[in-house]
Amino acid sequence: MSGRPALRGGGEVMLRAARQQDRDDILRMQDAAFPGDALAMSREGFAGVLHERGTQLIVAETGGQIAGYCLLRHRKWRPWAGVDFLCVEAAFSGRGLGGMLLRGACDRTARPLIRLFVRPDNERARALYTRLGFRQTGLRKANYHDGTDAIVLMKWLGLFRRGANRDIP
Repeated sequence: MSGRPALRGGGEVMLRAARQQDRDDILRMQDAAFPGDALAMSREGFAGVLHERGTQLIVAETGGQIAGYCLLRHRKWRPWAGVDFLCVEAAFSGRGLGGMLLRGACDRTARPLIRLFVRPDNERARALYTRLGFRQTGLRKANYHDGTDAIVLMKWLGLFRRGANRDIP
């Protein structure tokens, strides 16, 4: 046993920082999951995201394949870390990878709060976020490109968190 988390249904997962060579896999997943999103990463801007101060792009790798990713941003004027994107490859859906990525994001921030948005019709994601301790704090009107509102969820992580990675690289 390697100490790496295991996927339901088999396979070990390694969470790590994204690299430039992960770009095509990440952008393919992003474009399939978030079509038309104005905040989506571009091919040209990908390297900038990797090196942007206060940004962490975390990937889940299993069997040498990128199976999901989470884009975590820390803005210096906000007390929370924001999950801008959380995406799991369709072939790995329902195997616990989304929870692993989100717990990994929580572990990698020293901020006391973490925030994310979710579409009201995304029942699976909403159930996951609730299981992980996120609570609804608001509604952002017409957040998505199709005019759909976003449910705003936050989770209290605590002050003076021991062992949390620093969130500003």
